Amino acid sequence: MFRTLGLLAALALTACGGRSVAPPRAVAPDTAARSSLEAAQQISALHGRWREALAKRDTAFLSRLLVDNFQLTGGLVALTKPQFLAAVASDSGGAAPSQYEQTSDHRGSE
Repeated sequence: MFRTLGLLAALALTACGGRSVAPPRAVAPDTAARSSLEAAQQISALHGRWREALAKRDTAFLSRLLVDNFQLTGGLVALTKPQFLAAVASDSGGAAPSQYEQTSDHRGSE
């Protein structure tokens, strides 16, 4: 084990040309809090835009927003992206907004 650690240390020194490398700086708490707040504001704005798009049947916005393998789950059926967009456009009731909306990204499951 010590031999492995010694080898790793030698590789690290070789990689940086023998110079000492400063450790990464920690993110200041106020910067982290500001980033978290900005992310929360972006999520809130997107949620508002989502609700507006549903109310106005804005399928163009929803189509740009959703990944191709989007699925709306809940109730007895799951809707694919084309089915969801068709339900929104027709106001068929098949895509009523829910308090507990869930989305899934099934990348690589094809």
